[in-house]
Amino acid sequence: YYEGTYEDAVGTYMFFDKENNPVVEDPVFDTAPKLRYVTKTRKLLKMRRIFVKPRLEVLGDSNHPGCIPNMETIKKAGVPPIHQKE
Repeated sequence: YYEGTYEDAVGTYMFFDKENNPVVEDPVFDTAPKLRYVTKTRKLLKMRRIFVKPRLEVLGDSNHPGCIPNMETIKKAGVPPIHQKE
């Protein structure tokens, strides 16, 4: 799983793919293109990998009254610190 945000990019980001069979109309004067345009975007994704914790670790076990919630884990389950500054 991943979490993150997106931002507006400065300029436009264009994505290209390698061309397997380039087509040349005039073999004398044209050079074969090695890349093929795929798409473009104006958004920049800032993602990081996260690991899901079992619910039992966060909230405790409702079947066993002696199992209390782990408050430190509950605090960590909120908004990540890197996103709190915005």
